[in-house]
Amino acid sequence: MKNIFLPVFFLFTQYSFSQITFQKFYPNALKQIGVQGIPFSYGYLISTKIDDCGPCNGYIQFIRIDEFGDTMRTFNIPNFGDEQGPVSALYLADHHLIIAANNSNGINNQVTIINSDTLGNVFWHFTYSDSSYDYSANSMIQTDSAYLITGIKSYPSAPQLTRTFLLSVSKNGNFNWIKTYGDPLVNFATGLRRKINDIIITGSMFDTIQQKTQPFIVKVDTAGNVNQFKEIELPFDAAPTGIAGDDYSNYIYGYTVDSLLNTNAILIRLDMILDTVWTTRIDQGRFETARCGISCSDGGIILTNSVCSAGNTNGDILLSKYDSSGNTLFTKTIVGFDNEPFASSLIETQDQGFLIVTTSYNSLMHSEACAFKTDSLGDIISNILIPIQGFPLIYPNPSSGVFNLVNGQKPYQIELYNLEGRKLNEFKESKINITSYEDGIYIYKLFLETDKFILGKLIKIN
Repeated sequence: MKNIFLPVFFLFTQYSFSQITFQKFYPNALKQIGVQGIPFSYGYLISTKIDDCGPCNGYIQFIRIDEFGDTMRTFNIPNFGDEQGPVSALYLADHHLIIAANNSNGINNQVTIINSDTLGNVFWHFTYSDSSYDYSANSMIQTDSAYLITGIKSYPSAPQLTRTFLLSVSKNGNFNWIKTYGDPLVNFATGLRRKINDIIITGSMFDTIQQKTQPFIVKVDTAGNVNQFKEIELPFDAAPTGIAGDDYSNYIYGYTVDSLLNTNAILIRLDMILDTVWTTRIDQGRFETARCGISCSDGGIILTNSVCSAGNTNGDILLSKYDSSGNTLFTKTIVGFDNEPFASSLIETQDQGFLIVTTSYNSLMHSEACAFKTDSLGDIISNILIPIQGFPLIYPNPSSGVFNLVNGQKPYQIELYNLEGRKLNEFKESKINITSYEDGIYIYKLFLETDKFILGKLIKIN
């Protein structure tokens, strides 16, 4: 046994961990608008529109950051119109990027799809334009054979003609088809997800009978044919900003507006036949809007909410976790914004924490990109160590209740939490015994020093 564990100990002491310590801003002399973040092979990419506030001068810039949040390099994407702003981006296995962007030909708004490497070299691009209509993209996903983009189709002088569109572009950058949904309703899409062979779109529609704005959800196949279109009827005005989900649920998130123009974040769970299971609102006495959501591996959803006071001042970001029954597991506040933050991306990291990428506005309304790293319980991280390449720290895992630290190393302290963020126990030995606990997933913090710790999951099964 000693011969087996000697190499493991060698890795443990010298190579198995890297440190993450960031809560970063990425300032630019020009405004950074439409900030998005995506996971990368190492670190993350942040895309943003660089805008000098003049006409037709915006362009896309990517900021590549490492696991510490430090900038490694930046690169620009050339414009394929008068100006260009990113909507979403996908990182592909061949180290290419697919970028959905909005731009203009000087007369009409149009949508461009760009295939680029991570140095800014463009391999192909496709622009969809219509001389009679404006097109503006809001979301993009990929299927096995195509990229799908959804958003708003509108006639500039007749807003009652606003419709949802779904554009399909082949993996080689060729036009496949474009479909329009929602006639004769005034509507536009804000979110898009794929579930096997179903494409699920959500957005806002104006109910002309009740004279209020309501969410809608539409299910189409991979050829764009409608299988189901449904209005989600609520007793108040509501507008989605996005959609997330798992095998059992569709979570629609966004905001509501009351008669005094106060806004509250809203979260709606629907089942897979698009029936509403429950609806919940966040009201902290300020203006809240749910911006981003990702489904959790244990069910439920994580949301970021942009929060501000009257006049878009004193902004914060809320990070909230809900279970599949709509119960709030935790809500943490990330402070430090002079004006309204616009949380635009939420990414689950390899150590089960979260990276939040946002646009921040200062008191002069100058916008810049920033990113914050939290642990799995929503707390901002100042010092954390993470395993590299899936290196096991505690074994066996899963276990019936007894877990051992690799090579019997004695930790400074181990803290055990449930998924609601409640601290359950502390251990100061190299063995964790939770045989008396219920089966399920637990979070541990293993402190190697007083200010450095490792996060991980323990899975207890019979």
